[in-house]
Amino acid sequence: MKRFYILLIYILFIKNNPANAIDPLTWESKGNIIREEVIDFPSGKKFISLKHEGGFETSMARYGSYFCSGNIFYNQKGNLEKMIYACEFIDQKGDKFFAIGSRNKGSDTDRSIGRMTIIEGQKFWKNYEGKICIYGLEYVNKTVFIKAKCN
Repeated sequence: MKRFYILLIYILFIKNNPANAIDPLTWESKGNIIREEVIDFPSGKKFISLKHEGGFETSMARYGSYFCSGNIFYNQKGNLEKMIYACEFIDQKGDKFFAIGSRNKGSDTDRSIGRMTIIEGQKFWKNYEGKICIYGLEYVNKTVFIKAKCN
């Protein structure tokens, strides 16, 4: 019976305590492509290495700057075949998190849906390691707009 009460106390007061819960994370970012190197294949395929940087704002009043670097390979129809990128985010308090992601195969050049995983976090962001964020992205000229929601 004693074990039952200990388990009940754990469930009611510790496990479900809002102070122990991690807030859901949503964020928006806007940035600019600052480097873009393109290799055009004779068949129409394209390999792009790029870097973009900008600012972000989260649903938890954390905001700051970021930069991402990645590689994209498009088929001859202009649809995505492969992509991988890594990003570093630093918030207003100097806390950082690092993420790796990809966009969905077959997505268009200028808009897509993708997935990013927070690989490492420092200080505040340590609790978000392993979180997977689904995002929508759209390019307008050399500006990138992103909205994301993390599980």
